[in-house]
Amino acid sequence: MTKRLTPATTTAIGVITVSLLAAGGSRLFVPWHVAAATAGTIAIDKAALPPDGVSTAVVTVSNGACGALLGIGAGSAVVQADNGATFSASQTGPFTATVTVPLGSSGQAQVLVRATSTPGLQNVWATFSPGTLAANCTGQTANAQFTELGTAASVTLDAPAPARLQVSTPTTKAHVIAHVADASSGPVPGDKVFLVRNGDPASAVAMTDAGSGTYTADVAPATAPKSESLIAVDTSTNPNLLSPAQTLSSVSSNADCTHLGLKFAPAGLTADGTSTSTASATFVNGTAPAAGEPVTFTADPGLNITGASAATDAAGVATATIHAGYAVGTKKVTVTSPNSLISCSQTVAISNGTAGTKDSGQLSRFIYRAYNDVLHRVGEDPGVEYFGNFLTFGGSRGQVALTFTTTTEYLTNVVNATYQTYLGRGGDPGGVSYWVGQLENGGTTDEQLAALFISSDEFYATHGGTDGGWVDGLYHVVLGRAPDAPGRQNWLDALQNGWSRTQVAYFFTGSTEQLNNKVIGYFSTFLHRGPGSIDDVNYWVHAMQNGVHDENVMAAFIGSQEYYDRS
Repeated sequence: MTKRLTPATTTAIGVITVSLLAAGGSRLFVPWHVAAATAGTIAIDKAALPPDGVSTAVVTVSNGACGALLGIGAGSAVVQADNGATFSASQTGPFTATVTVPLGSSGQAQVLVRATSTPGLQNVWATFSPGTLAANCTGQTANAQFTELGTAASVTLDAPAPARLQVSTPTTKAHVIAHVADASSGPVPGDKVFLVRNGDPASAVAMTDAGSGTYTADVAPATAPKSESLIAVDTSTNPNLLSPAQTLSSVSSNADCTHLGLKFAPAGLTADGTSTSTASATFVNGTAPAAGEPVTFTADPGLNITGASAATDAAGVATATIHAGYAVGTKKVTVTSPNSLISCSQTVAISNGTAGTKDSGQLSRFIYRAYNDVLHRVGEDPGVEYFGNFLTFGGSRGQVALTFTTTTEYLTNVVNATYQTYLGRGGDPGGVSYWVGQLENGGTTDEQLAALFISSDEFYATHGGTDGGWVDGLYHVVLGRAPDAPGRQNWLDALQNGWSRTQVAYFFTGSTEQLNNKVIGYFSTFLHRGPGSIDDVNYWVHAMQNGVHDENVMAAFIGSQEYYDRS
């Protein structure tokens, strides 16, 4: 909003000579000296109006001594505003941007000012025009103001100053300022605003309305070192408006570790469950070592801490031993002084070595690789740590692999892939849940599941809705090739002779050709090579044809020494 500048004081009226006729017609010349004066006054009877475009207030203007001059010839005043308010000489209007009114015998006049529909500050002033006997009574008044108050829409809180207080000096307080604004960012004074500490309603203190939408409060330190959140709450709204939180720290010492930070020796770790590094931090008070300062060490999941200092030594140094688990990545370690609430953090990189190399990170690589090959995602830290400890304390890689291939997550992926492969769409939640349950309880194999989808009316309809189109679809989708003429005719004859589509479909999904393709795929996916001989393929095909589930065959590949060595 641009505020109109108040004009300078107007020129003095000067000396006016009035000629009167005495009895008998003689003239008496009486000099009338009028002292210097400003350009009158302006006042508004209300300090605030709602921004409703309807409400009005009374504006009174006066030209002072000029208007009192014999009660006549006082002139007129033009009243206007700088931010959209309109005026009228009567309640019925019309309301216009400016209104000109004659000054009465007292040199005064009143007009109505009407609010706009936008919250904000309105500056109002009057410009005087001279009358018959007041030729020099011109100029503008100073500004009068009123505020159009919107409904509070936001509360913000300045950071307390100071943001750190000493618990030993409770008379020292932090000054906190809240700002309440409407939807147009205009200030909203007059609301009831409270300051709340740590979300505790019992701590609420009323903030002082300093005007212009600003509210203040002074906060004493807590009785013990702690970090508190401060929130301003405007209770004049429904629901109450809350500010974003600011932090106030109450401390009993000034121990600071930030000048040197937290350091590691060595700088990196290996995800082998045994690799260690020493974390150290130096605390000072000013330039002197902060000896005997209580400290605590914490670390992200995937790191363990032993031998941590309970307090700094004579040189202000605190140390801890950081142990790597089996999870890789960048992990954070933090040391904190509970008395000063100062924390220093640093990250340490944990790697698992080079793939295909027999080294200390191989176990971690095996676990991550199993996650990727079976679940097609990166392993989460808790899971990686669990399997790492399981293997370290006697568990087998085959058990880990079978755990992966029989998880609900993996079987859900299998079912969703079956929907997409054979029906060309995602599965509905109820259907996916049902088929996952069938696979989990062992009542259905992957091949049987595929046969049931292929024999469905939906698959049949999307492949022409004829036996011929359906058989062609079997060859293409299951075996990945075009049908040979004798084979195609054989299956059409079977359907004509009473075979069900499910029976025919299972001959395809459980066929030696299909299982051969599947086993060769396992060699490629898990061992990154082809089978050494046809006997390698036949072994697993025979096992699957005799009831061994796909998940068990996959687990055997993943749990093999060759898979581990390639990790």
